[in-house]
This record gives sequence, C-alpha cells and structure tokens, in this order.
Amino acid sequence: MELSSNWNIIERWRVISGYSSLWLDIRLDPDSHAQSPGLERASPRHQFQVRSNLDVSRKLQFDTSLYYVSALPALPVDAYARLDARLGYRFRPDAEFSLFGQNLQGGRHVEYLSVGPYTKATIGRSFMAKFTWSF
Repeated sequence: MELSSNWNIIERWRVISGYSSLWLDIRLDPDSHAQSPGLERASPRHQFQVRSNLDVSRKLQFDTSLYYVSALPALPVDAYARLDARLGYRFRPDAEFSLFGQNLQGGRHVEYLSVGPYTKATIGRSFMAKFTWSF
C-alpha cells in the first residue's frame, strides 16, 4: 500500500508526503529444494517521507526532507530517520549552484547488509556542493 499527497501551501511553497507499507508472505513450493531466505522480514514494513520545497525568491530555493524507515527484522538493521536539506541559487536561467546536507540529524545508521564477506556499511552525515549548467 502506498499513499502520497502534494500540498501547495502558497504558490512558492510545496509540501509532499508519502507513506508505504509492505507486507510480504512468501511461500516456497513444497517440491522445491530451495531454502527460504526470509525475504519477508528483510524489507522495511513502513517507510514515511515528507519534503518541503520553498522558493524563497525567484533565484533562491530551500528544500528539506525527512525520511523514516522501519527496522529490517531478519537483519540486524534498526529503524532510522534521516534529515536532508538543500539550498540552491539559480543565478541564470541555465546555471545553478547548490549546497546539500544529508543525514543532518547526526549519528550513523545501517541501511542494509550485504551478503557474503562484506562488512556492514554505516551512513553518516555528509555535505556536498553542486554546480549545474545547462546548454
């Protein structure tokens, strides 16, 4: 199940939200020799997001996003929330400079585990700058 909404609070400010719920019931054929990998418990059951896009002026935008992902019970992956932000300045119709921050709430979290000899990856806070020029 998935629900989403798009609300234009004012002409320059939009709020977009979404929620998804995933419930899997995977059963193997009794004649199969395969083993159940527990996939129904290796996916998040609940995910939520809310994004805010604000045009501060014709040239300046400020966007924020909040994400929540529930735990993966079959894997040692806890639920987590993530806060991202972007500040963009369009100094010409074909050129923009943006600053991004991801996982701004701090801390590190695991999003998924790989199979095999790989170690789990933890996601931390990051910052980026981007210049876009369309021609």
